[in-house]
Amino acid sequence: MSRIGCPCGNDVRQNDLDSVWLFVADSLMDELADSQAFFSLECRAGEKSEVWHCKECDRLIILDDDRKYVTRFMRRVSSGTPPVGPDAHRGVLYNEELFFDEVDEYLTEKADRGEAPDYEFFDAEYACGNPLLTPRIISREAFDNPSKSFGNWYRAELSETSLAIFDRDDVAYAHPLKQWLVSPEDMATLARHD
Repeated sequence: MSRIGCPCGNDVRQNDLDSVWLFVADSLMDELADSQAFFSLECRAGEKSEVWHCKECDRLIILDDDRKYVTRFMRRVSSGTPPVGPDAHRGVLYNEELFFDEVDEYLTEKADRGEAPDYEFFDAEYACGNPLLTPRIISREAFDNPSKSFGNWYRAELSETSLAIFDRDDVAYAHPLKQWLVSPEDMATLARHD
C-alpha cells in the first residue's frame, strides 16, 4: 500500500478508494485511440497525471511523468473561471479503482450476453486474440455512452497551475464544479525537500 504525506500532516493512502484519480488528456486519447489499452496509457507530462486527494484539507497532490514523484500541490479555490494557459489540456479525471471496476462489470456483462467482445484491459501481449480496450472504445462505451451513465469520472482541464473538474455533460467545459490552484507556499515546502 502506498501513501503520500500531505502538507496538512495527513497521510493520503492508496487503499482508500476515493483518494487516487488519473487525469488523461483528450490529446493523448486521440493520438493513441486504437493502438494502446486505455487503462495502461503511457504517462506524459501534462497529458496523463496521477492525482491524489487529501480528504482532510481538500488539497490535490499531483504526480506527473512516471508517477513516482510529487510535482505539485494544489489548494481548492471557491469560484471563478479557471485560468487557462497555453499548457492546459482538456480530458477526463477518473477514479483509478472505482471507475475501472464499474467499466469491468459493465463490459463483462455485455460480453456474457454476447453484445461485446471480451476486451483486454491492459496489455496486447495477454490479449489472446481479444481486442484491446482502447481509448476510442472506452470513449464510446463509457464517456460518451447515451444509454449508460458511469460514475467516478469528470471532464477536467489540467495545466501546470490549475485543475478544474466539470460535470460529465458539460462538454463545453463552461461551468467548473470545483477547481484547485497550485499553492506557492506548498511548492516552497516541496522544493526544500527535493
